[in-house]
Amino acid sequence: MKNILITTTFTKPGFTYSLWRAAFDADAQAQSAFWRGTLVGQVDEKSAMIATEVIDQAAMTKFFQANGQRFADLGVAHEIYALTPIA
Repeated sequence: MKNILITTTFTKPGFTYSLWRAAFDADAQAQSAFWRGTLVGQVDEKSAMIATEVIDQAAMTKFFQANGQRFADLGVAHEIYALTPIA
C-alpha cells in the first residue's frame, strides 16, 4: 500500500470545485475498491487536492483509464505523486 497526493485542476469554463466534488462523491463506491482514508481539500474554484492510501493500484489504474474520456470532457486534469514518510 502507498500514500499518494493527487492535484486536480479544472480547465473547462464554468466547471468549479463544487461541480467536481459532486462528481467525485458520486464515484465513492468505485473508489472504495482501490483507496481508503481519503482526504479532499479545495485549493480554489479551479483546483483540489486528494490525499489517500492506495490499496489496489491495478484497480485504480483501470478506473482512471476507463474514465479518462469523461475527465477530459469535463476539463479535469490529474497529477499523481507518491508520498513517503519523513525519516
